Amino acid sequence: LSQNSDKIVLLTFVSSWSGSSSILNEIIKHIAPEFEETVIFLKIDIDKAKRLKHKFDIENTPTSILFQNDQVIDKFEGLLSKTKIKRRIENFTLEDE
Repeated sequence: LSQNSDKIVLLTFVSSWSGSSSILNEIIKHIAPEFEETVIFLKIDIDKAKRLKHKFDIENTPTSILFQNDQVIDKFEGLLSKTKIKRRIENFTLEDE
């Protein structure tokens, strides 16, 4: 993450068996182009990355964590609407513009 410290990173923990994870994946695909200059979007399957699941204390999927300069700046669990996700990202991207 530190190589891209000028950008915010949205790391989303998902699972293949979670319907909410599938829906969130589609929402992120739609909003990602709007933030391509300021946000890096990453997806982690918790069943394939158990160490990361434990490191970030992930209990439910989907869970999303926003990082800036290697620091957690926001964390949210569950399925949020497109508008709510955009607002959470904009809380950290708009102040820098």
